[in-house]
Amino acid sequence: GVIRSRDGGRTWARLTGGMAAAPAPNLAVHPTDSDTFVASGNLGYLPHITRDGGRTWAPLVGSSSMADEVIFDPADPDHLVMISERSDFLESRDGGRSWQSVARHFTGNRVHDLAISSDGDSIYSANLGTNVSRMTGLAPGGRPLGEGERFWYNLYGSPDYAYALAAGPRGLLFASQSPRKFEDHASVWRYRPGDSRDATRWRESLRVEGASGITDLAVTAGRKPLVYAGVTGPAAGIWASADRGDSWMPVHADGFDFVTVHEVAIDPLDPDTIYAAPWGAGLHRSRDGGASWARLAVPTVSVASIVVDPVDRQRVLLGDRTRPVVWESRDAGASWAPLIEFDEDVHYRVMSMALTSAGLYVSLLDRSAAGVAVFAGVPETGTTYRLAEDGPHRVEGLDRSLLAFSEGDDGLYAVGHIRGIYRLQGDQVIDISAGLPPVG
Repeated sequence: GVIRSRDGGRTWARLTGGMAAAPAPNLAVHPTDSDTFVASGNLGYLPHITRDGGRTWAPLVGSSSMADEVIFDPADPDHLVMISERSDFLESRDGGRSWQSVARHFTGNRVHDLAISSDGDSIYSANLGTNVSRMTGLAPGGRPLGEGERFWYNLYGSPDYAYALAAGPRGLLFASQSPRKFEDHASVWRYRPGDSRDATRWRESLRVEGASGITDLAVTAGRKPLVYAGVTGPAAGIWASADRGDSWMPVHADGFDFVTVHEVAIDPLDPDTIYAAPWGAGLHRSRDGGASWARLAVPTVSVASIVVDPVDRQRVLLGDRTRPVVWESRDAGASWAPLIEFDEDVHYRVMSMALTSAGLYVSLLDRSAAGVAVFAGVPETGTTYRLAEDGPHRVEGLDRSLLAFSEGDDGLYAVGHIRGIYRLQGDQVIDISAGLPPVG
């Protein structure tokens, strides 16, 4: 709610008449009339206005959107500007009584990660600033993507700064929460179906004090899944849960204190074998579920992506974070050889990989005439290839690199750099991100 002091902060009064009891982190006060001000927030909360010092409140008519911020024009108090949590840019010229959309193309769609439910029916996306979204009806036998309209639904109560997602059996879902400016911890939140409302299904499962983020989550298959979390920052390491997130324990040995664990991969045939790639510190492996770790000799100082062949566990693939090269080991990391080396004049480094029945997908960050594309501000940020028996095939329809892949029963999904969620079918791509909350 909103409280007000008229005596320099010595006493306070609550101003909630007619306004729902909900977070209102933003206040905008009329520049010449202190009895008129707007309260807004972005957690399922429509902006409200009072014109009598807070005795009564009313929703801002016509705004129809949760507002991250509302401001008064100091030169014209009847002119208000609002940016919504969906990045809608709106303005009012009559003191908030009516609203018009401006800058219609002021939108983005920044997705950090995605996951597919174990039954293949749902896909989840981690949207920067707007919680986790879900699209359902993807199970075999359902309507194929691209045929008819589909919708993304916001999972109310989920982390709003989720960086990593991992789906487990029976609808279990984990999402990491990055620290806000005023926080000194990162956390893992757990979603379990069964309660009546999404908000009550989410609970903080793990909190790591001193962490600057949790950049990767992984869940093993089976009736008793193991959950792993890669933690970054001063408290960097790997945490694991054997009871679906009820309790956690660190599984990194002493000395495993690198700043960032960028990538974690689990041997699909042996869940006790884990590969971890600290940022700028090569590759480490545990064969006892994380109780001990050994550093492997690899041909790069920094690994962007790890793939363990689900058919041949001796075959391990690494995406090089320093060059556009994919390295292959046929002896579980004892020796390495380049599987493919892309043109360094065109491509900068590997971003992500996925091994499927259709071949190995490799997504690369590109160079440009001005340097690396992501820093040069050019439209094309990356190129994705599918490595088939006859060589690499460029995946058409993508003008950006892919941050992460996730495979379901009905296809391969990927998160685009900066924005977009895609479904890949062979060398073709379908953009399925329409309807996601657009985040600037």
